[in-house]
Amino acid sequence: RLVLRLGTVFGVALLLAVGVLIFEASSRMASLHDRALRQQADDIVAALHLQPNGVLRLDLPNELRTAYARAGGGYLYVVYDVTGRPVAQYPDNAAPRIAVVVGRNRAPGYFSIDEPGAGVLFGLVVDAAAVRPGVRVAVGQGSIHGDVLVDSLIGEFMVEVAWVVLL
Repeated sequence: RLVLRLGTVFGVALLLAVGVLIFEASSRMASLHDRALRQQADDIVAALHLQPNGVLRLDLPNELRTAYARAGGGYLYVVYDVTGRPVAQYPDNAAPRIAVVVGRNRAPGYFSIDEPGAGVLFGLVVDAAAVRPGVRVAVGQGSIHGDVLVDSLIGEFMVEVAWVVLL
């Protein structure tokens, strides 16, 4: 009986420890996503300028332009003017891809969209009031992006931990 009780206590403790580990790993992964999206939005806002004639102009540095081009659509951005009209976007289909969320919810914040056949698109809408009140910037990262290696490693780690617990 003692062995059975100790085994049960050990099993429960192990399951709790693994549960906490998985929760912490997923929380850290979400935090990394949020920080990456925030940095991406800050980079776009920093490259946004209001010309004397009132027209918004996006002057991305060559490094950012190259990074977006290499991502193959894994990263996107859309700059909206005060009327909500897209004035700059990458790739060319970025605005329609996120219109479901951004068109419905103009408030700043994080969003995710399940794109059939392409996975989940995680994004962030921010106000660019420093450039001009009412201007918004939306950025997103799809399933294929620079942080996909980190996502894969953490995901595989969590699967391995689950197998260890089951065995």
